[in-house]
Amino acid sequence: MSSDDDGGGGQFDEREDEEEEQINLGHQDFSPEVITLLRWLKENGFRNEHRLQVFQYGDRQGRGICARRGRLAVGDELMLLPSKCMLLPSVLRQEKPELYEHFEIDEDCLIAVLMYERARIDAGLSSFWAPYLNTITRDYDYLPLMEANVLQRYATLPVPSSYYRLVSATLIDLERTRVRVSDIITLNKLPILYDHDAFNWAYSVVNTRSVHPNPLMVNSAAFQGDDIALVPFFDIFNHAPSGNAQVQTSCPEGFQMVTHKSFPRYSQVSLFFTVF
Repeated sequence: MSSDDDGGGGQFDEREDEEEEQINLGHQDFSPEVITLLRWLKENGFRNEHRLQVFQYGDRQGRGICARRGRLAVGDELMLLPSKCMLLPSVLRQEKPELYEHFEIDEDCLIAVLMYERARIDAGLSSFWAPYLNTITRDYDYLPLMEANVLQRYATLPVPSSYYRLVSATLIDLERTRVRVSDIITLNKLPILYDHDAFNWAYSVVNTRSVHPNPLMVNSAAFQGDDIALVPFFDIFNHAPSGNAQVQTSCPEGFQMVTHKSFPRYSQVSLFFTVF
């Protein structure tokens, strides 16, 4: 793909390039997995009128989202993701009860789905979720997955005791979840390949990328009654103390985001820390 193709069917000129560099302090992500994700979303009804694109930012922000069309006013729609593109425990249980009805805890259900779909992708089999899952690095750097001896070393470092307790509690939850998920797979003879690395990866994804909506959002049509979900593309947005975007909870068509305040094109789109 040429450097002036934005992955969304449009182009920009040199003047726009200069403006982008001044406002963004980042560059557009043209990696194959991101391009595949955007195509998959479009094919499945993703609405993206302001040409939101994935950008790579500095200052340890990593990936983020940039709006590349027009000046956005308060209340403008940024994106709408159909519910069929969201990983929802209740829907997954309905679609494949033979695999997932045994996982009564929603987080366990999502972990099982990620492990199952990851194994299919690795085996070269088809997976509806492959365009999304392939954008998530397999080398997931999630601190609570430290082994016990590493955690013990942290106990001697000058870190807040509250942080140490948090890591300890997360490791306990990790191990309990591991045993629970593994037992369900074994006892019910489910065709889900249990692998230590795959479980750690799936646990990290669910515990760092999932959306836990507030009670008002649970009634949203997009969530179909669930209080946890994995939402492709949305989980690339960065958070900020004064975010410029928010989720619209009353949209009957799917997961919708709108602007919270006006901002110019080429600005990074960010969410409030307390949205979820």
